[in-house]
Amino acid sequence: MLTCCVSWGNCTGRCAGRRDVFAAPSQRWCDPRARLLAGDAWEEMRGEVLTGIGLAGPVDTHLRGLVASLDAAWRATAERIAAAGDDAPVRFVPPEDGRVRLAVDRLDAVGEPDAEMIVRR
Repeated sequence: MLTCCVSWGNCTGRCAGRRDVFAAPSQRWCDPRARLLAGDAWEEMRGEVLTGIGLAGPVDTHLRGLVASLDAAWRATAERIAAAGDDAPVRFVPPEDGRVRLAVDRLDAVGEPDAEMIVRR
């Protein structure tokens, strides 16, 4: 019995880390992938679904545009952080595990605007 509990605990821990633990009879907490359309059912509904979410062109083209926008935003952010110099409270931390982290030092409080002070009185 103990082995079963430990195995269940290990599995639950791994799955929870990936957010793969779902309550089966629940509408709110069930696996959202379980109700996805596939095969002929998807092909039949594909045009209507894509029109419904506003995709007129091919999905690949749409995703390439999003990737390009995201890449441009990250590059602009990296350039701004580099231009701020070593004293900036925001910096990129070199990867130890292959993933670059964004580190933010504790920021100082910003004073309240005059208009807000008037409203509080």
